[in-house]
Amino acid sequence: MKILVIDDNPANRESAIKTLEGHIVTICASVKEAFLCLGNEDIEFDAVLTALFLQSRDFSVDYIPPQDYARIPAGLAFAILAANRRIRTVIVMDYCQIVSYGEREPYWLVSLRQLAGWGRSSGSDKKGLVYCICEDQVSAPMHPDLFERFNGGDFYLKNWLTVMERSDLFPELLPYTNGYS
Repeated sequence: MKILVIDDNPANRESAIKTLEGHIVTICASVKEAFLCLGNEDIEFDAVLTALFLQSRDFSVDYIPPQDYARIPAGLAFAILAANRRIRTVIVMDYCQIVSYGEREPYWLVSLRQLAGWGRSSGSDKKGLVYCICEDQVSAPMHPDLFERFNGGDFYLKNWLTVMERSDLFPELLPYTNGYS
């Protein structure tokens, strides 16, 4: 499969290389890179896997102070671009608890999950192109090689193969394994 992974965390990008071994993987580290990549119709993908929130350092709007949009839900825009190209897309949300950091989840985040098919039943009725999943459902212990390189970072990283398996958008993949190959 040809897979585009969009994530601004260097450890998660390295995890994509390890967990998606055997696939052709293109990795974008920023909003700008991802828009350029998805905007190029000559580049084909079978799947887009993206973080919902990304740093906006290379994205600017003249009339909004940069501190007001340090992290933006760019993954939603990438899902729309990919869906327009008929590419199956999984958005990985950073947090999914109804109570997070003492506050309720923003209502738009709950709506996004519902629009993207959160909680759909399993089976052949999954005809959508976009699926939204929580990071805590697709995280695995950091691969030993990565733990040494990113010591001091999160112990758990996104397991991108698990992202694809758990979404049920990719029936051609083996059943859920929750581990590194």
